[in-house]
Amino acid sequence: MDISIKKSWTTAALLQSFWFIAAFSFISGYINAYSYIVRGGVFANNQTGNAAMFGVAMFMRDTPHMLDALWPMLATIAGAFIAEHLRRVSKDKAEGIWQMRALYIEIPAFIMIGLVPLTVPNAIPNVTLSMIAGFQLSAFRTFDGWVFNSTIQTGNLRTMGQYIYQAIFIEKKKAFSKKTFAFFILLVLFSLGCAVGAYFSSILGIRGIWGGIPILAVLAIAHRRLVAVGS
Repeated sequence: MDISIKKSWTTAALLQSFWFIAAFSFISGYINAYSYIVRGGVFANNQTGNAAMFGVAMFMRDTPHMLDALWPMLATIAGAFIAEHLRRVSKDKAEGIWQMRALYIEIPAFIMIGLVPLTVPNAIPNVTLSMIAGFQLSAFRTFDGWVFNSTIQTGNLRTMGQYIYQAIFIEKKKAFSKKTFAFFILLVLFSLGCAVGAYFSSILGIRGIWGGIPILAVLAIAHRRLVAVGS
């Protein structure tokens, strides 16, 4: 695992870097905390939890909570659909430029969500956040050749358990030890993002989502510098 910053990076290399996926893990945790604390107790990035909430609400005949859980799930599907469409039609798919162009949309989306008052149904901001999560899930899912989920941690915990076993019992112990360490750091960053998101959400309320903008801005600036150097 190479977590150093290279002068020869390309856009594709940036997308595959440890630091890029680490930033997205942090942002994903941040979004979850914001939607849970500020936007009606729904996890914008955790559709397993929303599916469970949907089933419980259905049993209790609680239609409002059923819809609160349903809209984020549908939005996640829509986000993944959009990502797949952009991947297929983009002429820059090999360089990863289409992902970065879509990333720029997240910053104004965060700004607008922070302006939506609580008098507006929570479904509107939550759908937007879940659509972003679905896009991230499809567009940013590998680093250094390893598959990683920046928005859902259950599969990552399973993968880390597998890597721990392989690090102990198979021949290439060093390589799998690096993978285990990398996944551990990314899981910690997701939880840290939740903690930071909870802090800013409790202080800033609806504008708490703006706390995630600096991370996205750093990624966008890094990409712009790569483009400038390449040109």
